[in-house]
Amino acid sequence: MTIVKPPVGEAGSGCLYQLLKYITHFLASILRYSKEEEIKLQEFQQRNFTFLINEHPVINGFKCLFTEDGFSRMRINYGFPPILLVKEPKVYVHGNLENNAVVNKIWPGCP
Repeated sequence: MTIVKPPVGEAGSGCLYQLLKYITHFLASILRYSKEEEIKLQEFQQRNFTFLINEHPVINGFKCLFTEDGFSRMRINYGFPPILLVKEPKVYVHGNLENNAVVNKIWPGCP
């Protein structure tokens, strides 16, 4: 399985960085992954990655398997609680459409 870190400077990269740090620390013995930066969206399909963890909702040649929400903004509420934290998808997990393990498994999907 291959996991890719997105280019530096993209919105929400802090959340993704923490996820990659977790994967590196706890799962490095069973995963083969790449932290290569500045890979263009068009190149993902040519690189033969099985899975991608990134900030893009759509990538050609890959199916969005599921998302993880992250902080988006605060909103004032006129009830209780007075402040609400609004979350939205920030991290997208994609699987390569040419991989049978990805295509044949049921995934939660993306909004």
